[in-house]
Amino acid sequence: MLAGDLVTGQVREKTWDAWQPKITLRWRPTDHVTLYGDVSRGFRSGGFNQSGVALAGVAGVKDTFDQQLADTIEVGVKAQLNNNRLSVNAAVFDTDLDGAYYFIFIFSSSTQNLGSIDKSHYQGYEFELNALLTDNWNVNFAYATTDSKIKADVEIPNIVGQEIPLVPDHTINLGTSWTKPLNRKSGTSLVIRGDYRRVGTTWWGPGNTFVSPLPWNEIPRDAYDVLDVRAGLQGKDWELTLWAKNALDEKYNDEFSYPFVWKAQPQRYGIQYTKNF
Repeated sequence: MLAGDLVTGQVREKTWDAWQPKITLRWRPTDHVTLYGDVSRGFRSGGFNQSGVALAGVAGVKDTFDQQLADTIEVGVKAQLNNNRLSVNAAVFDTDLDGAYYFIFIFSSSTQNLGSIDKSHYQGYEFELNALLTDNWNVNFAYATTDSKIKADVEIPNIVGQEIPLVPDHTINLGTSWTKPLNRKSGTSLVIRGDYRRVGTTWWGPGNTFVSPLPWNEIPRDAYDVLDVRAGLQGKDWELTLWAKNALDEKYNDEFSYPFVWKAQPQRYGIQYTKNF
């Protein structure tokens, strides 16, 4: 294309649509326990990459990226126990997904784009617990694991069997908070809270989508751990808090699009005052 042929303000249009049926069955064997099962289809519209990226010849990347269709079966239980001081949720799921996305940088156009994978499969389970151990002490815990696999792709068949991009194999969240009333008349309390999260091994891309070998999906991001803490005084309409995020200064990559890496934010700390009027 010659410079004189370039057109600004290009308008592109495309329509994506799909039915999203859902069937849910629920049964309460007791007043505090609910069993449920869902069969559903989820839909996300496709979209546009920068015009002309398809000319770069990168398999799986076009000027548009496909819509997503997710067919999911989920079975779970929700329970409120010990006078609602303990809540427990658990679920298992199985999902077939058409159009899983991944990020990719195209050198020739200096653009970051979305590619899509024809067919993928997820299965896993989730567990969540929230407990009020005393009137002042609360603990919450959540664990989830996902086994993900690419099932089919016409343009890049060599990625079949690999993990789906940007899906951690497990996540853990653990939090606790403790409140100590100091002056009941003024409503002043000491509040301390800590939140820990672990994100499991995560693959950035679907595999080598180029003719030449590049480390696109050969080295995943290792699991990382982050701790956030805060402590302060809280009144009826005000709060003074000391906080620290990534308190242990964990080093990990937040994003990656070959050959660019975005480092996660390091340890940060500060003081915050909030007043409600």
